[in-house]
Amino acid sequence: MDEKYIKFKEQGYKLTKQRCEILDVLEGSPPLEAEEVFQIVSKHCPVNLSTVYRNLGILLKMGLIRKVNSTGQADQYELVKHNCKHELKCLKCGSKVIFSECIFDQMVKEIEAKTHYQVKQHNLEIYGTCPKCSKNPQ
Repeated sequence: MDEKYIKFKEQGYKLTKQRCEILDVLEGSPPLEAEEVFQIVSKHCPVNLSTVYRNLGILLKMGLIRKVNSTGQADQYELVKHNCKHELKCLKCGSKVIFSECIFDQMVKEIEAKTHYQVKQHNLEIYGTCPKCSKNPQ
């Protein structure tokens, strides 16, 4: 039996064609806004925007995807993978460096112990000035 199907069944949800399509789209792309997911999924499967939003909510609740918030932009969604990644963005030119080293594992354990929450995900964005922009202040 497919691993996705088992996870859906365990959590009391059906693995629909639309949910499969959404997961497939997010698996092979950078973080996408709901409207972008809709545009891609609607090419392969009959779906409307409200259905995409509803299914994104279910997939978030299940912990299969996560919401990525960027300052001043619409929410984006990405597939949750076991290895986390973090972004360093240049405030001047917008260039990005993505790194996967995570220093938060110990901090998450402490937060869980103090709050009794079960942490499912975290998101970190760091802003600064890249070496190129630092050399050419404007």
